[in-house]
Amino acid sequence: MKNGNKVKVIENGTAPEDTIGLIGIVKSTDYGNPPIGVYFEEIDDSWYYEESNLQLIQDKHIIKKSDLKGGDIVTYRNGAVRVIDINRKRIVYLENFNDLSMCFNDYNEDLFNDDNCNTNWDIVEVYRPTTKETFKTERKKEIKKMTVAQICEELGYDIEIIKEDK
Repeated sequence: MKNGNKVKVIENGTAPEDTIGLIGIVKSTDYGNPPIGVYFEEIDDSWYYEESNLQLIQDKHIIKKSDLKGGDIVTYRNGAVRVIDINRKRIVYLENFNDLSMCFNDYNEDLFNDDNCNTNWDIVEVYRPTTKETFKTERKKEIKKMTVAQICEELGYDIEIIKEDK
């Protein structure tokens, strides 16, 4: 088990029982007892588990930096599309292969841009023309924070927030 792994809770251990069945991302593996910290986007919270309480989720369509091949077409979070030049370890413009977009060393293995301030250049999708396969990179959904007034403005009518019964 390592940081970044996608896992499903199969036993709650010392965490709340309602975390059973949740899917989260491993954020730490050396916390203490229990050692594995898992973040759950669905509930915006983290809990700690023993490895035996978690099931590793494998996704065959998740691609890593080490899987990239020359000619792969990448899509950045901002929608820009570029192509992999594997020989020069660069990501280049489709229109002109001599124009550098990004270097490979600008990315970690999960294809996040190492410039933590700017996620616009994270690679979110890879298309491999030779096999006509599209791979996803592992990304959590972007959460848009809004006030009730902003939600009403977006919807075009007023709403009232009520507490859900569980």
